[in-house]
Amino acid sequence: RVISTFDIVLTDMQMTGTSGKEILQAIRETGSDIPVWLMTAYDDYTTEKALAEGFTGFITKPISMNKLLSILSEEEKKPTQVEKEIPGNNSPLSDQFPLLSAMFEHDTDTIKTILSDFVNSSKEDLQKLRELINSDKFEEAQKLCHRIHPFFVQLNAEHLCDALIKMDRSRGHSESTYPNWKEELTMAIDQIDRFRKQVREQHL
Repeated sequence: RVISTFDIVLTDMQMTGTSGKEILQAIRETGSDIPVWLMTAYDDYTTEKALAEGFTGFITKPISMNKLLSILSEEEKKPTQVEKEIPGNNSPLSDQFPLLSAMFEHDTDTIKTILSDFVNSSKEDLQKLRELINSDKFEEAQKLCHRIHPFFVQLNAEHLCDALIKMDRSRGHSESTYPNWKEELTMAIDQIDRFRKQVREQHL
């Protein structure tokens, strides 16, 4: 199956013969990291749920054209380099976290609330990952990586998550398919923890 060179995918949750989750899975199975945004009118669906399922973001229907154009603009400007520095605290939040800013229409209070939740929850998640590494629990570590890595896309920090993404993509396979998982995941945890502390010190 060929994945075209589109820059972004916008998918509904339920469609005839398929679903947004199936489309996301098919794209990720090709190894593509193209942004996949979910659109739905379900009242009980949240951004957090969409991120946990692996989507890049979530748009509530009916869709505001201004918000859609803002998201497309931010995706177009999104950095593509593998390594990048975390912006200093002199830059506006909209420059440092453009996807969050687009999703929440530049609402600084909401963005800071999300950043605070990230700082607190990621501390617990990283500690749990360390425990799973020390206990040699490969499958449980895979599940946790699957849950937490999508949110880093929203923080423009996906460059920190190569090991987490590898763990996620190796789900259903034995530990032998990723023999260096402990070493690489430990390095990723250290990098993410530094990022977490910088977010706390610079923006909260």
